[in-house]
Amino acid sequence: MKNLKVVLIILTAMLLLTSCSLINSKAIDFGTIENNTYSNKYFNMTMEMPEDWILQFDKLNRNSTKKNDIDLSEEKKLTLIAAFKYPVMGQPGFNPSFICMVDKITTGFKAKKGYEYLQAVKDSLIAAQLPYEFSKEIYDEKIGSKNFSVLEGSITSGEFHVSQKSYAAIVDKYALVFTFTYSSDEEYDELNNIIKSIKFE
Repeated sequence: MKNLKVVLIILTAMLLLTSCSLINSKAIDFGTIENNTYSNKYFNMTMEMPEDWILQFDKLNRNSTKKNDIDLSEEKKLTLIAAFKYPVMGQPGFNPSFICMVDKITTGFKAKKGYEYLQAVKDSLIAAQLPYEFSKEIYDEKIGSKNFSVLEGSITSGEFHVSQKSYAAIVDKYALVFTFTYSSDEEYDELNNIIKSIKFE
């Protein structure tokens, strides 16, 4: 259990480090979800979420901002939707997850491609001296009609081995990022089905 807690703490730190500070003046929205289909008009994107997974959408949006009170374009980072296989609270073991988030590009962070964004993420993880192993170099993969760059890595602590796969593309001066975390081939297949369902108009 101690080793699992170490892994979860490291994974949380990794998600924080993937948020390179970014800004854009163009409006953006959280999107909508209906019958487990997430849609976002800003990115002209839809994806299918697993029916039996725990979705965090309205809760995330309510807690992060008040839609009527602020301009979302001023936010440096937004989590659009997150999905967990098990309830977030009270889960004793590892909980596979999928997160869709966006970072807004500033003049100080000049990533023009998903590769450059993920390379900055990788450099941050290395600088933080986290026990994170990169299984391969950053590579390209197509999701729907868009080209994404992909960063894969894993953490081993005692008997626990957890892997993470992150996709990134620069879309209208935003870094659009999909990240999923898993500990088995079965969990990978479930999460990869979300990636396969993503469509861009």
